[in-house]
Amino acid sequence: MAADPIMDKNNATDGDTFIAWALLKAGTQWNDNNYLNASDAITKSLLARNVISFAGYRVMLPGRKGFNLNSYVNLNPSYFIFPAWEDFREAQSSDGVA
Repeated sequence: MAADPIMDKNNATDGDTFIAWALLKAGTQWNDNNYLNASDAITKSLLARNVISFAGYRVMLPGRKGFNLNSYVNLNPSYFIFPAWEDFREAQSSDGVA
């Protein structure tokens, strides 16, 4: 059997955020619900899988695995793409969901 070519199967929160943001921008620009739905699915997945409560705070992990180490979490502020999350919030507010 051949070795698995994908050694690290963890997601990358920043990359996923940029993909979702690009899809949101495309969906808005071209009024295409397929792009908007894909963006929404990625965003919801990130919120469900990569945002945790730790020490009384809600934090976004850089990836789903390997960053929550029980007594501490590894955070990377460069993964917090604030303009993207502001756009996601505005999109949710404008569609009546949030």
